[in-house]
Amino acid sequence: MFDVLAMPFLVATAAVYITLGRKRSPRLAWISGLALGAGLVGLAMLQGWEVLAYNLVVDDVAPPATVATAIDNIVSSPAGVAVTLLFLLIGFLGLIGTLVSLWHSKAVPRLAVLLLLGGFVTDILGRPVEGHLVSFIGAAWVAVTILNTQPVRHHRNDAERA
Repeated sequence: MFDVLAMPFLVATAAVYITLGRKRSPRLAWISGLALGAGLVGLAMLQGWEVLAYNLVVDDVAPPATVATAIDNIVSSPAGVAVTLLFLLIGFLGLIGTLVSLWHSKAVPRLAVLLLLGGFVTDILGRPVEGHLVSFIGAAWVAVTILNTQPVRHHRNDAERA
């Protein structure tokens, strides 16, 4: 449930990171952002399968072993392979590119960017709770930095002042 509820926040976070990253690396930020968006679509589809599987078992529509076999068959189908590639490959490359553009932007502390990367790596290594915690700390640091940054005031040139 929490993974599904997190999706709008993940999309919004990606939009913020793209916006920050495009100041110094616009092409990298946009291309990586599109790839990250595709990865988030894949993640949403995987979560949909998990929700379906959970409800089929809880509602006694099918025994757990049958549901597990069906999910395994979906994942190994052409559509399942496409979804997995969207999430794992394209999404991963998009995340890395987005973090690189965020690093280049100097808009947020670089340690916060490293925490975001470290959280993702920790999650992939099989420590999802710790990975999400590290990512949350990095994302919160980015958010606090953005909220504490004063807006840039543009000065009009002499011709506009007259």
